Amino acid sequence: MRIAISSGHGLHVPGAHTIHANEVLEARRITQDVARRLRIRSSHQRPLSVFEFHDDNSRNQNDNLNNIIGWHNGLENIDCHVSVHFNAVAGMMQTGIGVETWFREQSDQPLAAHVTDLIAGASGLRNRGARNSTQLRFLNMVRGSRILLEIAFINSDTDMRLYRNNYEAICDAIVDGLLS
Repeated sequence: MRIAISSGHGLHVPGAHTIHANEVLEARRITQDVARRLRIRSSHQRPLSVFEFHDDNSRNQNDNLNNIIGWHNGLENIDCHVSVHFNAVAGMMQTGIGVETWFREQSDQPLAAHVTDLIAGASGLRNRGARNSTQLRFLNMVRGSRILLEIAFINSDTDMRLYRNNYEAICDAIVDGLLS
């Protein structure tokens, strides 16, 4: 099995942020830990190749998306492409909003739903489910099986508390979801 995982946004294109959290830093942390755990799970019985990407060069959103998509499409024979993000709504929220996973092709819906279910179950985050989109450039342009994770809402105090308190379990849930 071959998995390509990238953190959403880039070092100079940080995405959503609050005074408490920065999307690109949290997405990089999750991406690195999930990639490491996937590599550990690789065995002779189930060989696994994991490819990991973080954009350190782009200075604007268009270049950032082109770099991420170009990296994913430049890889061959990938079984699943994953982009890691945190979502946001306007203003700070005290209440929990939850975890969701986006997909484009119906063939990716079961994986998106499964990963979301596992993250919600492991963390207590509200399960917003698998969501179909034809509006997300990553999903529109990356070739092959692909999902876009929205781990939690970065401007929800409840979501970020659950994320931080259950970080290890969330990483394990993502790994389990991708491998099952």
